[in-house]
Amino acid sequence: MDPEDQSTLAAAVRESDEEIGLDLGTEAVHLGRFSDLQAVARGRRLGLIIEPFAFELRGSASLACNHEVQEAFWLPLSFLTDWSHRSWLEHTIDGRIVRLPCYHWEGKVLWGLTLRILDEVIEILTGKTPTDWPSEMTTGSRNSAG
Repeated sequence: MDPEDQSTLAAAVRESDEEIGLDLGTEAVHLGRFSDLQAVARGRRLGLIIEPFAFELRGSASLACNHEVQEAFWLPLSFLTDWSHRSWLEHTIDGRIVRLPCYHWEGKVLWGLTLRILDEVIEILTGKTPTDWPSEMTTGSRNSAG
């Protein structure tokens, strides 16, 4: 949040416009807020809590990333709710290789914090909790480090 932000929602709207060129205030309808997520980097908790929000676009929108965002893209929700698309990513943390759940989509990898947010979206859409998902494909609880 910046000092001029009235709320975390206002910060999310501002950041979306600044970072990916998406004006959520005029191009989307706010649907609600997801669970808070502890930010983690290199296997360690950071002093930062992420507050994700859900929006529904009113039409199509193009994305334009600024220097803070590596990439932004669209993918169908049906892809995410089909567990056969779930895979693994080998990632090195402090010199050791760990296997982390992910999705591979058209040469891109969705993992980490993005995947933790998407897991909550999947849970809301399908009604399945992490205990209903195949154990080898879960990311653990959304509020845990990892």
